[in-house]
Amino acid sequence: MAKTETAVREDGVAMITIVNPPVNALSFDVLISLNKHYEEALRRDDVKVIVLTGANGRFCGGFDVNAFQSPTSAKEDLKVTPSEFITYCMEALKVDKGERSTFSRPN
Repeated sequence: MAKTETAVREDGVAMITIVNPPVNALSFDVLISLNKHYEEALRRDDVKVIVLTGANGRFCGGFDVNAFQSPTSAKEDLKVTPSEFITYCMEALKVDKGERSTFSRPN
């Protein structure tokens, strides 16, 4: 299943990694997982910076266009239209009122 993984380093950097081989595309499952891990990182007092990266030497291949064609449990759980999907993506990367910075790290 497509997902994200989080590791928080001792220096306060939370690394959120997109794991969706082969190109780490943004599917419904990835976005749900990204939102969950991002919010968890924001709640932690020891996290100073959030870095979004991709697994296996690839950052992110963009949106998984197949997500709109085939039903998945995540898509059914969200019950969204394509425009709501894009809004969900933007909300998943919301800014934390300037208290923390979020960076992407292309591999």
